[in-house]
Amino acid sequence: MIPISVAGKRSLASGAVAAQRLSSRGVKIVSASPVNDGKQVDIEFVDRTSYRFHTAWIKDAHPNLTGSDYYRKSAKTVFEVNDFTADSVKPMEDGDKIQVHFKNCNPENAVTEEYVSSFLHAFAPFVGRPLHKEAEPIQCLPGTGSLLDGLYQNRKGWHSDLEMPTFD
Repeated sequence: MIPISVAGKRSLASGAVAAQRLSSRGVKIVSASPVNDGKQVDIEFVDRTSYRFHTAWIKDAHPNLTGSDYYRKSAKTVFEVNDFTADSVKPMEDGDKIQVHFKNCNPENAVTEEYVSSFLHAFAPFVGRPLHKEAEPIQCLPGTGSLLDGLYQNRKGWHSDLEMPTFD
């Protein structure tokens, strides 16, 4: 039988090893740069994937903009994100985070935000444009889609021979 004091230390050590494995699963950022006058950001990950993100999405996706219930703290930010451009982008030394300096027409509104690389890597196939050659198109998740899909399948186009119904 393992003493509790040793078992507790063992589980803490294995938890730290598991966390280290998760943080090094190819989600580190190798390079990043603003493009198109800061309207977009190119990010290359250590697993040789690279994506182009819209700056507005990156700004809007910052965790500080939502509460613990994932609802927005303020609707005002929705209208402000398009005014920001990425002035500078730099990965941290270890590649686990990226620092984006946003600016808009008012210099006092400039802000620098940090984003975790695993967060950006997870969303990249869905919100970013792949820049690497091996990119496969992302398929829709089963069971999701538009409420209008059924209408589109039964849709009949209007042609010149359409007779408009009349009502009394």
